[in-house]
Amino acid sequence: MSFSSFHLQLRDARRERGLTQAELARQAGCTQSALSMFESGQGSALATDTLKKISTLLGVAFDETPSALPGVSRKTFCPNFECPSSVPYFVGAELFIRPAFFNAIPNAKYCPHCAELLLTTCPNCNAQLPETPGACCMVCGKSYVLATPSSPREWLRKRREELRENGHSCPFSRAETDKNVRSPLF
Repeated sequence: MSFSSFHLQLRDARRERGLTQAELARQAGCTQSALSMFESGQGSALATDTLKKISTLLGVAFDETPSALPGVSRKTFCPNFECPSSVPYFVGAELFIRPAFFNAIPNAKYCPHCAELLLTTCPNCNAQLPETPGACCMVCGKSYVLATPSSPREWLRKRREELRENGHSCPFSRAETDKNVRSPLF
């Protein structure tokens, strides 16, 4: 069973039983909005335990293999903030690092750019990565990659120079990247 059919199976089973999303959500211990998001295809909206409970309530078989579970990521990322694949940016005065996400490859344990051990879960709360992860965990709200330079702006200036020396183009001018706007900084 693939996720693309699983969320539709649950939706159809709920409708066949004459349950509203609000009624089923109350029985399963989740919110109606999370159930709605799941039914519309946002696989990471519900935790695996909640999906098991909903499956049981609706009499739908639940497949726990990683390829069938919508909340189990098939992605990995490098937690090293100095990895060349990571993209630094500021939100206000705070430095964030958006890691590059790789499709999980069996037996691939290390980042192809810096040889750091790849992760499949949030290093802060151990939550699974959603299908379309960003820089911060959707469960705990913390950054996947912890930026630890003592002087973020100086580190960023040096990082820009390294990237330019290695032939990477800079899509934003220095003036644009130093504003208090959310944009990648190269």
